[in-house]
Amino acid sequence: MRIPFFRSIRTHLLLLVLLSVLPALGIVIYTGLNRLHSDVTAAHNDALLVLQSLANDHQRAVESTRQFLSTLAQLPDVRNQNAAACNRFFRTIHTENPMYTTILAADAKGDVFANALPFTPYNVKRRKYFQDCLQTKDFSVGEYMIGIASGLQSFPFAYPVLDSKGRVHAVVIVGIDLDRYGQMFAKTRLPEGSVLAIFDHKNVRIYGSGESEESAGITDAFEMIDHMSAKPVEGLFTGSGGDGVKRLYAYKRFYLEEAHRHTFSCVSASPRRRRLPTPEIRYLSL
Repeated sequence: MRIPFFRSIRTHLLLLVLLSVLPALGIVIYTGLNRLHSDVTAAHNDALLVLQSLANDHQRAVESTRQFLSTLAQLPDVRNQNAAACNRFFRTIHTENPMYTTILAADAKGDVFANALPFTPYNVKRRKYFQDCLQTKDFSVGEYMIGIASGLQSFPFAYPVLDSKGRVHAVVIVGIDLDRYGQMFAKTRLPEGSVLAIFDHKNVRIYGSGESEESAGITDAFEMIDHMSAKPVEGLFTGSGGDGVKRLYAYKRFYLEEAHRHTFSCVSASPRRRRLPTPEIRYLSL
């Protein structure tokens, strides 16, 4: 008869203890959820801030490159294809513009006649930027390349030199050093493990921070392409990239022209500290 009695007391005591700790437990859970929500919000904000900073810099770089090449195209020595004078001038201005891997000029057949760096004769006729200049007679962008003279990863831009009849007489070209984006990204406050990747208009990776050059040429995952090709032109989403790592992505698409798309995407927050997706910054290009 006593056993049920003592069991009843023990049960009541356990219930009293449980009831006494429930408020504290509720506060802990509520605080934890609030902290997680704050961390997620902070991760989103950090990603967007980095995205906007890099995007603004990229826009300024493209516009300044357009103006720079437009000015070069008007120079008499360039229009007259004075190779010796252009070589000297290109070398001088190249030292003042470290964002470019090199500065060069080619004639209407694509033969390079001047370069800021020492070079042996070569032809750029088959390059996208050259063909676009011939067709549009306007500022154009190329595709990822390893500079023939510089040996560096670069993203080329070109501008046509027109003769008195409006025909392409020559083309001036610069290559933006892709490593500059990695250097800028390294200065951000995103968590350890964050990544910067750049993709071209075909959704092919042309640069990845902390990666070898062999990583270039890999097509982006279909899930990523779908997210960043849909509306809006800027946004956030969580997904898994080609490496299978789940990340938070912030992206923004740019257009030099309607047919020339490029996009920044950015991931933020480390799962090791906050149990959030690892960060990456991605860039889909023209």
